[in-house]
Amino acid sequence: MRIATYNIEWFANLFGDDNTLLIDNKWSSRYKITRARQIEAIAMVLTTIDADVILVVEAPNTGNHQSSKAALEHFAHRFDLRTNKALEGFASETHQEITLLY
Repeated sequence: MRIATYNIEWFANLFGDDNTLLIDNKWSSRYKITRARQIEAIAMVLTTIDADVILVVEAPNTGNHQSSKAALEHFAHRFDLRTNKALEGFASETHQEITLLY
């Protein structure tokens, strides 16, 4: 069994209030990286490591409009990841959510 952790910097900012990906050429919160390019890179990493369980640190936020679980499951289905179910483990007011993909 492969278990991985992945701290995905500014991951929450790649999702809209409806938990869908913002795949466009606007700048992400990463320096000189578009949202589309950052999303593509994240998908490539998650596909390549092909873990059975992935603990995502800085997962999408859960709050008034977003759901970490819904956003990660949407991402997983969009990129056909084996780990396509999510379980919220730690919600944080500082937007440092920890969510498990399995």
